[in-house]
Amino acid sequence: MKEKLNYFWVPIIICILFYSIFLGLKLYQNNFDLSSFIILGDKFVNNEAPPDRVMVITDSYGYDGQFYYRLALNPFTQEKTAYGITLDQPALRHQRILYPLIIWLSALGNSQATPLIMIIVNIVSLFGLTGLAIKLTKDNNQPLWFSMIIPLYPAFLIALSRDLTEILSSFLLIFGYLFFTKNRYYFSVTLLTLAVLTRETTLIFPTIISLYFFILFIINKKRTELTRALIFFLPLAVYAIWQIILYKIWGQLPFLLSNSLNITYPLKGLGYIFYFKTFTAKLRILEVIYLLGVIILGAINFKKISDWPLKLTWLSYVILSCFYAKWIWSEDWTFFRAFTELYIFSFILVLKGNNYYVKKILFFSTIAMTGVILLKIFI
Repeated sequence: MKEKLNYFWVPIIICILFYSIFLGLKLYQNNFDLSSFIILGDKFVNNEAPPDRVMVITDSYGYDGQFYYRLALNPFTQEKTAYGITLDQPALRHQRILYPLIIWLSALGNSQATPLIMIIVNIVSLFGLTGLAIKLTKDNNQPLWFSMIIPLYPAFLIALSRDLTEILSSFLLIFGYLFFTKNRYYFSVTLLTLAVLTRETTLIFPTIISLYFFILFIINKKRTELTRALIFFLPLAVYAIWQIILYKIWGQLPFLLSNSLNITYPLKGLGYIFYFKTFTAKLRILEVIYLLGVIILGAINFKKISDWPLKLTWLSYVILSCFYAKWIWSEDWTFFRAFTELYIFSFILVLKGNNYYVKKILFFSTIAMTGVILLKIFI
């Protein structure tokens, strides 16, 4: 009983205290205006019909949360401009539908409650994420403190402070991974499908699983492996159907639009971090070194682990990161978010290994980097 208490409540209590203080300070900084988390810029606001009771930042393009807010007011929209807000890339924004859909359902049509619900959904997902990290840690017989580096990953601070999708998608992704490790495939694929509808970059994991089982079917000729391959093909099928629906609505395929904006030649975008104009720009190098260190720490355990779906997924995210466009590398908010799934699978690789020092390095470097991002958020 005591062991159970230690494993499941101490990290959650620490997480609650940390994020409660963070939210309190953030609200205090913005005069306790919940809508300040949306980061709504006036460049996308219709001055003739501005949003009701929502903070609008002057001379600003805002941030991604403003588009999730707009979709949370009506997830079934077919209008580029509504509720006083214009979607910059409607098809691209609309493909991450689950987060705004949950908010819309939770708010029961009350637009004034939407800014609060956006924060609540992320907080609940964050606590759920902490519980899953503890479960993963316990299942692998690893020290309790190591589980804390999942909820303290810098991208989640950024997502919470700006009403973004990374927390919910990560919760669903890790939950789906846990069910996969327990051979609960139907539960796993359901959660992974929801993760894909929250953030399309989570699609790599179920696709790798599907291919893995299909290869096993070709080698072993077992029908059960073909069945599993087809089961884990479902997220990709749902994603494709949703892409077609969005094409019918907006006349653009989000997948192609996303690739044209986010993908470039290998390592070409990474060179952008060496443009030093401010102290913040110089600090980006330390942040990128941290992310490269995360990859190296994951690679240390790569050969030692026999879990091929995990290894191939991690490797796929490493390869994907080499193709990120320069605009992703130009801002730490962006590349921390882009590395979310790679960080999660690096964490799992390190978790499954026996190198205690690797775990300590990942833990303390993540704590330090979270401190840096925390200061940048406020200062």
